[in-house]
Amino acid sequence: MLFFFVTSPTKSTTVSYPRNIPTMPFVQVSSEDQNCDQCSKSITKNEIMIGVARSGWGDTWGQWENYKAWSHLKCYAASKSVKKPMTTDGLYGYYWSSKKDKLKVMNELWPNQVSDSEKPKLILPKNINDMTCKELKLELQKRDLRYSGKKQDQRDTLKN
Repeated sequence: MLFFFVTSPTKSTTVSYPRNIPTMPFVQVSSEDQNCDQCSKSITKNEIMIGVARSGWGDTWGQWENYKAWSHLKCYAASKSVKKPMTTDGLYGYYWSSKKDKLKVMNELWPNQVSDSEKPKLILPKNINDMTCKELKLELQKRDLRYSGKKQDQRDTLKN
């Protein structure tokens, strides 16, 4: 934990700065009206929303706080300022969602991914050694596998 001093005209205090902040996004259905962090419009009740844990200076001077930034599903998917998970296991709460909600989230965040029932039936369009990085990435996205890394890493992931 990193410590630093905050000075004001009246006092000097030590504030601890949290280093490990949970940043895994989580999905849930809204139980009450919230404001979207991206578009500032209201997230209505029973609408799917994505939350990201953020940190910053709170309302109290010199106090570091963790808070949740909520977004509409479409706003989160279109945002360039947030890092989106590559696979469904990087989105907390996805597996506890209903099938209908999972389908909405999957279609918005991972449009290339096929359903779980179709995954075993997938075959490669051509030889794995002849595929380009773009084709490998698309096939990995369809199977809900990590698609970053070198071409050889993508091939190895697809083979296993």
